[in-house]
Amino acid sequence: MISRPARTFFLIVLALVFRSATCGESLLAEDPYAVTLPLEIEINGTPKGEIIIRSDASLQIVEIEGSILKELLTGKVVDDLNDLVAALPEGFHTLESYQELGLEIALDLERLVVALQIQERAAYLDEGIKRISLGYHKAPNYEAHTRQATLSGYANFRLRSTISAREGAETTTRNQLGISHVLNLKGYALEGESRWSENDRFQTSELRLVKDFPQHLWRLSAGDVSTPVIELQRGFQIFGANLSKEFGIQPYRTFTPTGSAAFEIAEPATVTVKVNGATTRTLQLDPGNYNIDEFKLVAGPNQMDLQIETQSGLIDTLSVSEFGALNHLDAGVSTYSFSYGLPRTSASATDARTISSSNWYQRYTSRTPIFSGYYKRGLTNQLTFSLDAQGSSEWNRLGTSVSAASERFGAISLALSHNQTNDTPGALSTRLNWSRRIAGYQLSLNSLYTQSGYHLTRSGQTASPLSIKSSNSLNISKLLFEKLNVSTIFLQQNKHDGTSTRNLSLTLGRRIGKIYTSLSLRHSRTFDSSDYNAYLTCTWNPARKWRTRSQVRSSNIPGATSVSTNIDYANRRADDYFNLRLNALHSDTGYNLGGSFDYQAGLYSAAFSHNQVYGAIDDYVNKGTQTNLTATSAIAFADGAFGFANRIRNSFAIISKHDAWSEVNLGINPTVGGFEKNNTSPIFSAVLPSLLPYREAAATVQTVDSDLFLERNDYYFFPNYKRGTKLKLGNDAIYAARGTLLYSDEVPVKYKGVRLTSDSGKIVDTFTNGAGRFMASSLTPGTYKVTVANTSEFTEFAVVKGETMIILGKLLLQEKEN
Repeated sequence: MISRPARTFFLIVLALVFRSATCGESLLAEDPYAVTLPLEIEINGTPKGEIIIRSDASLQIVEIEGSILKELLTGKVVDDLNDLVAALPEGFHTLESYQELGLEIALDLERLVVALQIQERAAYLDEGIKRISLGYHKAPNYEAHTRQATLSGYANFRLRSTISAREGAETTTRNQLGISHVLNLKGYALEGESRWSENDRFQTSELRLVKDFPQHLWRLSAGDVSTPVIELQRGFQIFGANLSKEFGIQPYRTFTPTGSAAFEIAEPATVTVKVNGATTRTLQLDPGNYNIDEFKLVAGPNQMDLQIETQSGLIDTLSVSEFGALNHLDAGVSTYSFSYGLPRTSASATDARTISSSNWYQRYTSRTPIFSGYYKRGLTNQLTFSLDAQGSSEWNRLGTSVSAASERFGAISLALSHNQTNDTPGALSTRLNWSRRIAGYQLSLNSLYTQSGYHLTRSGQTASPLSIKSSNSLNISKLLFEKLNVSTIFLQQNKHDGTSTRNLSLTLGRRIGKIYTSLSLRHSRTFDSSDYNAYLTCTWNPARKWRTRSQVRSSNIPGATSVSTNIDYANRRADDYFNLRLNALHSDTGYNLGGSFDYQAGLYSAAFSHNQVYGAIDDYVNKGTQTNLTATSAIAFADGAFGFANRIRNSFAIISKHDAWSEVNLGINPTVGGFEKNNTSPIFSAVLPSLLPYREAAATVQTVDSDLFLERNDYYFFPNYKRGTKLKLGNDAIYAARGTLLYSDEVPVKYKGVRLTSDSGKIVDTFTNGAGRFMASSLTPGTYKVTVANTSEFTEFAVVKGETMIILGKLLLQEKEN
């Protein structure tokens, strides 16, 4: 074993010998054709900057400037190599000389980079712990995103025609058009639901204005609003306003408890991340310390496994267990919602207030406004607390809840609420939810107790004896033998009139090859009856794109014993999708046959279904036929550009073309066998219909079978709530010119740089060949002045709309007039 002082002395002597043998003996110092240029250097596979090299024309001899290399390595290698780095010589020296010294350095001719392998100092690698997020953790880069439209909107149309022919009744045909529409002006979204029918004509059932404030995580809604609720609150449809804190406005942040794992690797490695058994990411990591975080916890036990395989073949596994619960917030995180308005009612209701009685929009409400709100906060990662309140001048309800989670006790949630009207005493309601996994069994217990009168919301109301007094359920499930799913549910409900209901169900499920079979046994008992039901269901995929589902039911209830079969065929192609389904059912009181065909394309969808009933299947279906025809499509616009789509779900983008590009075909998002979208129409534009708000989306666009090219192919979007983005591509610089440039004595202008300057100031540079020929592209209509480098002579030509390739012929330069 060589001691460290001896090893250091050896390296210094070797470096001095290297310096004395190479100093002043650069092989390219006197070479007039040698080229000096900067090249990128990669240290252990990571770009670290640039160094200067000098090379002959054939790249056979390569020299590296030592002082820059020394500066890059100083303080960044292990202690044993510090002396070697300090002794590196300055000036240019051959690549082989550095290799003889012991550096693993080489020139990658394919990528034109210098690659160096060296043992880096851990402190340099660990200047900061490298964090890797498993969630959507990309903060928006607004500068790179396409600007959103000032005025945009869309309308989804759904036309449905139903033809019914029942025994003993007249044949009827009902036509109805449903419209889901949005108009967005600078982030203010006016959204609604409307319908048209032959009987009711045109009516709007929902209409509200929505505005988001992303910096504060606020969403403000006004108009027809549904009150958000938690725990034991009651939901209302009101004409009023709501302010809510929406975590979805900033999806790149986490607000619920998450798990994390810290680890260190000493050499390059491949790390496979598995969360709850599913592979979520594969990472290629350099040596250093890492912290993988932001893996969201689901209810119950959670496990993250890291399989680390190093470059030398060493394999290690790190496992981290966390326990999660539903509706938990991270420590210090809060959310809230506040609503105020008039509860909606019908025109026939007693003492109803009329908000609007127009034919297209009718809104009637009660005269007493209500308030509804809650506040929820994470006290710790395992404990969340909430307060809620609702009420009006006639009624109030106050509640609180607490939720806790731990691996030892499981997840538990307890809610308590008090309800009172002006003329009735107060009533309480409480609910307990608990779940835990024990020895592989998943247990879930839910219990609810409510006093009489808890559901009253107005003065003068009386409590119903049929309301639920208590409800208790227990769910036990387990996976046996890694293939058999077993689930048992017990439910008992008691009403205030003294009656009760008990339900017991057992479900067994197992996959055998391509067949999944489940057996369900159910027993229900009330004070005056006892029902038994058994369901045997088999789902089979006999071939790709095919699925068959058969079910046998047996029951002591008349008409509930039956045999049914569904056969599905689905085929998704590059541009469309269709589904074919056949249904058959036979019961002890009758049978029916039916089927449907669904077709979806980029701009529309259509569906046809027909059902033939033979005999009475149950009390609600009579003998006869029913046929449905359905068609859907959508239209969208953004700042004057229009386009069609099958359906727009939230935000969208329209990719339009400059008028000069009306004949150019744009391919959007290449796929196997073509593109996701094609923009071929000179009038209507392509629509990307499924952008999620506040999440970055990308589109790749390129020209197809055209001599024109886009300046860039990748575009990014970051839309607000139900807002459109307009991306306009192309310009009028679609013309090209070709000609021969001659001096005034008709001698060709050989190998010269040529500048074309338009009357609008646009400059296009090109050059001539040995015969004086030149070609220039990206020209716009106008007059161009042609000048040659290092001369005052010039000439002119004009570009007019028409043919995109202009043949100029011979152009003679002339002296500039004084």
